[in-house]
Amino acid sequence: MTQETKYKQSENSFEVVKKTKERPPENLKQITLVYSRELYVKHMVRTSVLDGHLRFIMPIGKWVGVALSRSRLEDVIACKHCTAVIKINSPAPNAMVKIGYDRYYHRISNKN
Repeated sequence: MTQETKYKQSENSFEVVKKTKERPPENLKQITLVYSRELYVKHMVRTSVLDGHLRFIMPIGKWVGVALSRSRLEDVIACKHCTAVIKINSPAPNAMVKIGYDRYYHRISNKN
């Protein structure tokens, strides 16, 4: 599937330059993410759950959390001995958050 070439004009020099193409295209981002998760990542997560190594799932990026959804993640970790915590749509890592990411790092690094 080819994307149309887009151009923009510089405000200062009025030079016309070609814009970079989005990978994947905007209208296929969610579909691509869900398929790649269903075909590959889901099985890696399931293996971690069965081995007892998974403690915390936090998709990074708002649209990633929306695309995957809590129910998709819960389906993968559904087993008797899994105690993994799912946190969707946490603040972006570069966001100026008052508390910061300490609470998330604590959950990830907790040895209990």
